[in-house]
Amino acid sequence: MAFQLLPYSSELRTLWDETASRCRQNSFLFRRDFMDYHRDRFPDRSVLFVNQKGRGIALFPACIVGNDVTQVVSHGGLTYGGLLLTPEVGAAMAGALFDALLCHYAAAGFNSLLVKPVPAIYHTAPTEEEKYWLFRHGAQLVSCGVSSAIDLTAPLPFSTLRRRKVRHAEARGTFSLSSDLDLLPAFWNMLAEGLWKHHAKRPVHSLEELTLLMERFPEEIRLFCVCDGTDDASAVPVAGTLLFYTRNVIHAQYIASTDEGRAGAALDFLFDRLLHTDVGNFPASARFFDFGISTEGDGSFLNEGLVFQKEGFGARTVCYEHFLLTLPSDSLVSKP
Repeated sequence: MAFQLLPYSSELRTLWDETASRCRQNSFLFRRDFMDYHRDRFPDRSVLFVNQKGRGIALFPACIVGNDVTQVVSHGGLTYGGLLLTPEVGAAMAGALFDALLCHYAAAGFNSLLVKPVPAIYHTAPTEEEKYWLFRHGAQLVSCGVSSAIDLTAPLPFSTLRRRKVRHAEARGTFSLSSDLDLLPAFWNMLAEGLWKHHAKRPVHSLEELTLLMERFPEEIRLFCVCDGTDDASAVPVAGTLLFYTRNVIHAQYIASTDEGRAGAALDFLFDRLLHTDVGNFPASARFFDFGISTEGDGSFLNEGLVFQKEGFGARTVCYEHFLLTLPSDSLVSKP
């Protein structure tokens, strides 16, 4: 199959989004309304591949991060990226696309390429051609994050401890679940305070950015909070989660709780309701619930307490991997 590599520009926005919707690694994070909200911080170096008829067959979302103009990253502003393939691209064709990609970035003066492949739980069909070609080109695994996911089609049961916590929360009699978007500022403040207190970190997204993204993606980004109070007027959020809905995966982008919420097992109450009732309105296509990363330092440290809690809900490990590839001279990269 003949193809052409096109550096991304705004004129290709519609074609990009249409191609992204057909890729086997499916996520709304690859739509331009999401990618471009922080384009001022992540100068774009993305690539679109088209066939002889001008139809998109593959994407490579990419950018420069910070002041490092020697490395291109796929993608610094996204959890994952890599070479996104439509159904018509097979293993050999993916190799030709990958070679063309390396030629393109080498010719542009980059020395290295950092690739963050989309984890398999997001694939609508087997799509690990990219990993094979990363291996063939000698890429080094430089980061391996441990996330915890539940197979919604065959979930493992809650642990005895988590079930006991749920009963404790229910016995309190004052918890209720709310998806009121007016609670977003309170949730964000709870999140920011908890991250700073326990990890000396800030949320990746500001309140303004989350507000913007939720306006752009009302069906894909949803907030659920546990409120404590005997009536709506007095209820205050004590725990919550912000979920990203993709075709295959419900991903907990943020999870937060106050000290009061922890004492009352509010998160156990929250995830029991989300996983065992239809309150979350998960789409029929959703197969996995992903709690997110429990590692730090590119995977060199595992937060055992955090992963123990997630595994208590029936989740098991999914790896989020990053590969580093040194780009050779353009003349040394094989042409497709």
